[in-house]
Amino acid sequence: MVVVEDIAHDPRWEKYKAVPLKFGLRACWSAPILDCEGEVLGTFASYYTEPRKPTSEEIKLIKTSANFAALAIQNYNAQNELKNYAEELKRSNNDLRDFTQIASHDLQEPLRKISIFSDRLKSSKAYLNEQQLDDLDKMRNAAERMQTLIDDLLQFSQINSTGKPFRKVDLEEIASEVIEDLEVQINETRGEVKQADLPTIEADPFQMRQLFQNLIGNALKYHQPKTPPVIFLSSESIKNGSYSISVQDNGIGLDTKFSEKIFIPLERLHGRNSYDGSGIGLAICKKIVSRHNGKISVTSKIGEGSKFTIILPKRQPTSS
Repeated sequence: MVVVEDIAHDPRWEKYKAVPLKFGLRACWSAPILDCEGEVLGTFASYYTEPRKPTSEEIKLIKTSANFAALAIQNYNAQNELKNYAEELKRSNNDLRDFTQIASHDLQEPLRKISIFSDRLKSSKAYLNEQQLDDLDKMRNAAERMQTLIDDLLQFSQINSTGKPFRKVDLEEIASEVIEDLEVQINETRGEVKQADLPTIEADPFQMRQLFQNLIGNALKYHQPKTPPVIFLSSESIKNGSYSISVQDNGIGLDTKFSEKIFIPLERLHGRNSYDGSGIGLAICKKIVSRHNGKISVTSKIGEGSKFTIILPKRQPTSS
């Protein structure tokens, strides 16, 4: 803190004293306004019309006022940063919508033509040798993989923009329907899906179906080669009016260092030759859970399976 008892006779004010003296100001006490990292934001100063020295209480008051000024400035700066972030987010969402429109037509149309012409060529297989037929199969498979990737990216980009309003959803009923839809895959893997009681919450029913479809589908896909998959769905009520919902399997598992990476779009831990897929499924799960004001995480060990835990509120704070 800087205390100037008499501006008229203080050498630090020699070059500037004319202005305050013109308005009858004789004493000046000031304290720096510092942010949380100690950077100077400005100065809080108090002027008096007669020469004087501050009391200890006045010094304390000026320092406190400087601290309040620092909080106000930082709050203002934070609001500006938040506003800029919101504007940037809005621009990003607009870009994402533009991508959706491009992907729905400009990217898919060439793929359709590749598939159609490869089928036409294959219909003339009497004129093609084995190598040429094999090349046609590879071309069509590549087109189908690209189509799947585009569909999944579209699905990922539209979670927030096309989501339905939240309403009461019986997760037990949703999970049962998903298990029924996956019956062929369950039979092919000789798998079993066990289901305990699941709660009724406020949610988007279609997105809850997507969530269970991806998690159960992954558990069936990533099973150990000679061990039929066993998947267990369960839930428990936790604090703050939320539910913890678990999808646990006995599959191949994963290294814990990848427990965050698997939720990033297009991240794959296994090559396409081992397991098919686009690498979007778990990213879709995370985005769905985030839209529902929840959290998703995984605990796993290689060779011992994985447990996905989803925390979802019973009631949503706002409609969406």
